[in-house]
Amino acid sequence: MDSDDQEVFEIVDFTTASEWERFIAAVEEALHEWCLIGERSLPNLTKGELATAKWTEKTVTVKFADFPFNMTYHSVINESIESPPEESEPSIDIDDEDEAEKLPQALADMMDRENDFPARAHCLVRWYGLREFITLAPINVHQPITCPSKSKLLLSSLTIAANNTSW
Repeated sequence: MDSDDQEVFEIVDFTTASEWERFIAAVEEALHEWCLIGERSLPNLTKGELATAKWTEKTVTVKFADFPFNMTYHSVINESIESPPEESEPSIDIDDEDEAEKLPQALADMMDRENDFPARAHCLVRWYGLREFITLAPINVHQPITCPSKSKLLLSSLTIAANNTSW
């Protein structure tokens, strides 16, 4: 047989997930497991609630290639979430268009002045007034993410997962 007569047959499998895609899927799975998908409406915080509230943490290990991370969900334990929040009269007349463009819960919490700079709380709570947030930290403290390209890849992966789950 002549070498010109032989055909090269190559199969490219585009369904094989890359390390990056598996990392995003693991983050999304944790968000689903913690029931954080979709938009949620939480009751307004009372004045000083972030400083005196009880907090809960849920942690899962996610891996990017051979680099494991602890992904931890921090949130205020709110007993009133069990029962549906009572409807309250809005202080400002809101048009239907404004209702559709409601701020995400994290931005609403950040803009709420009632819980600015609590004395005793996680640094993200003190600085931003968040009632719930997720941290991602390398398990091995001796291998921090110092490369800007790696940190950008992690940040974009988390952004994709948050967008895919509407969180």
